[in-house]
Amino acid sequence: MKTAIKTLASLVALSPLANAELVGLNFQGNGAANLASGTFAGDTAGTISPQANWNNADNGNNNLGTIANLTSSTGASSGIAASWLGPDSWNASGAVGASGNAQMSYGFIKSNTGSAQIPNGNVTVTFSNLPSGSLFDMIIYTATDNASPTGTFSLNNTINTSVSYLVGAGNAATFTENSTKHTFSNLTAVGTSVTLTMSGAGAGLAGVQISTVPEPSSKLFLGLGALFGLGMVVRRARAKA
Repeated sequence: MKTAIKTLASLVALSPLANAELVGLNFQGNGAANLASGTFAGDTAGTISPQANWNNADNGNNNLGTIANLTSSTGASSGIAASWLGPDSWNASGAVGASGNAQMSYGFIKSNTGSAQIPNGNVTVTFSNLPSGSLFDMIIYTATDNASPTGTFSLNNTINTSVSYLVGAGNAATFTENSTKHTFSNLTAVGTSVTLTMSGAGAGLAGVQISTVPEPSSKLFLGLGALFGLGMVVRRARAKA
């Protein structure tokens, strides 16, 4: 029976739920202390999963850009593209912290009123080439250099979800739900894309993390597969007894 339990554990370990690939996009702001373009490893405490290989938006023009093929947490190409547009970018006060979390939340793309380029002052971030019809989770990491502005974050997915909260300061070692982060769960892309819109003068978006969620049929298949494997092991053990 111990062998059977070990075998079941190994089968579960092969599940995508246990070995999920994440895709992270880090907005660097425009401070000289921020990271160069490319990827870096963030510890991201309190998220879906700790993640390496965050994709850094170039801090030379942080409030406008595209990445045609984002790197996943494993270091492989994800096939997912990202584009973003905002009226401003900035960074948190003080020297950047040593942790990956602080580095990721130090700089941000910022919503602001009065921009000639973007009159409504909103920030938009679009992820495209997502698997059609797939479910996914999204965590947004927010930051500000202002006195706790109210940020409103909306997604153009099938449930048209939206949330508003007071945005906390950047350069954070840990994250707090509805202060420096918010989790959107079980979302569905429109076609193969999803657009995040942020509004609220002074609110900043430091990073976004996406993780695909297996469909219920996939979960059922994995569960049946694990039970089948366990049954085979038990049968063989009885035969040998």
